[in-house]
Amino acid sequence: MITRMSLLDKVGQLFVTYACGHTAETAHPRNRDEFGVDTPAEVIQRYRLGGLVHLSWTDSLYEPKQIAELSNGLQSAATTSGSGIPLLISTDQEQGSVTRIGPPATQLPGSMALGAGNSTEDAELAAAITGRELRAMGVNQNFAPVGDVNADLLNPVIGTRSFSSDPMTAARMTRAQVRGYQDSAPAGSTVSATVKHFPGHGDTRTDSHASLPIIDHSRSQWERFDAPPFREAIAEGADAIMTAHLVLPHLDDSGKPATLSPTVLTGMLRTELGFNGVIITDSLRMGAVRDLYPAAEIPVRALQAGADQLLMPRDLHEAVTGVLDAMRSGELSEKRIDASVERILAMKARRGVLEDPFVDVARVEHVVGAPWHEQQARRFTGRCPRTSSAEPRRAFRHRLALSALSPRRKGATVSVVPQELQDIMTKRSFAHVATIGPKGEPQSNPVWVDWDGEYLKFSQTTTRQKYRNLQRDSRIAVSVHDPEQPYRYLEVRGKVARIDDDPDNGFINKMAKKYTDADEYPYHQPGDHRVVVYIQPEHTTQM
Repeated sequence: MITRMSLLDKVGQLFVTYACGHTAETAHPRNRDEFGVDTPAEVIQRYRLGGLVHLSWTDSLYEPKQIAELSNGLQSAATTSGSGIPLLISTDQEQGSVTRIGPPATQLPGSMALGAGNSTEDAELAAAITGRELRAMGVNQNFAPVGDVNADLLNPVIGTRSFSSDPMTAARMTRAQVRGYQDSAPAGSTVSATVKHFPGHGDTRTDSHASLPIIDHSRSQWERFDAPPFREAIAEGADAIMTAHLVLPHLDDSGKPATLSPTVLTGMLRTELGFNGVIITDSLRMGAVRDLYPAAEIPVRALQAGADQLLMPRDLHEAVTGVLDAMRSGELSEKRIDASVERILAMKARRGVLEDPFVDVARVEHVVGAPWHEQQARRFTGRCPRTSSAEPRRAFRHRLALSALSPRRKGATVSVVPQELQDIMTKRSFAHVATIGPKGEPQSNPVWVDWDGEYLKFSQTTTRQKYRNLQRDSRIAVSVHDPEQPYRYLEVRGKVARIDDDPDNGFINKMAKKYTDADEYPYHQPGDHRVVVYIQPEHTTQM
């Protein structure tokens, strides 16, 4: 297959980006602004893409049947252009706080909850259910499980996404989920597991979405603490591993982030750990790497370091052109590119994507949110430990309050935030907000919050599901956690008092300053319409 591919075909296979629109033929202004074409199909055809990622803010994730039809349309665009190779279609369906596809897809416990239960069987089954539902919607690669061992309770980016602060527990659960994603059914019904974030993002208080973390682990500390989940994932045959944008000076003293480090990716991951699968970068739009080098240079450096898939470069045209120019100049050899393309094609073959990339749309409703899947989700929740003193178990028990959305009572009075917890509301506290989905189910997401003494406020774009939920039902619950004592929390329940426009992004920029010290919110997307949600507290619960 590779012998009949042009240089552009080969380079295109390396790139994974998003495209906006609820069908493959939907014209969307963001596509024109960012890619120079109108529709998702045209983005794929222009750049001969090897992969596309479904994200919540791309106007592409509405309901399972629509997602399946979109995925089929994207595959049709790929198989009728260029070398005709089908796509790897991916998303981040970790479950818990990072869940791109909401109900009616089965909503399962996140990693910390599964780690608290300490059942590898449950972890494997949760991954198997998630994988089956994703594959029914045309998604064949999941950016999960999270293999990071969460050592710092103030970690702003991993937290409950980690299975445990114990390396061996995290390793067992990571391996079980790799098995669940990849080996629970015939290849055509499973997804590629993508274990993240190598070499380990658990011991930091810096969010790599905004800036570059530095982790001061010695080599022996890394071997003992960070490495076990990745070793177990490799032993289980994980299809892919995602890199972390962070610096570990004792592993590589060059100062390069792991994503751009030959020492880390080729020396440690490939040679020492023996990983022969696909190495995918974390998003190259993230603040930790975005501005280190010109847009055309970053993907070249990632490939030189040992990466195979290049996720979401900040300028796709510049990135593709940069790799092509590097090949023509000899900075990158065609043999080096061929090695990555062969690994990507092998992964597609293992999942049955090359044989048949399309899904049966008529089957979607029988798989996604199937009664047996929902039954298992309830069983997982019921098995959550409630009496143990272990911190991860306590954390999950407290987060269950997010689902306790009380019916709105006539004449409900406004609840005053207790004086002893006012500090939680004003410091750099992370929160989870729960809204009510279209079928009455709770939906939870992390948010930045602001408290003005009367209203609890957070920012939201109008394309997100929780905004649509609030338009339909104003009941809401927010759990705010003390960043210095995460098991000290305040749950606020009430209703949305009003929603105001944030046309100049003043509020979200204020939040970015509070939480990241950045003067402007670093994750703006073209066409975003932001609003400020004001919550009127009616009830509070504290710990």
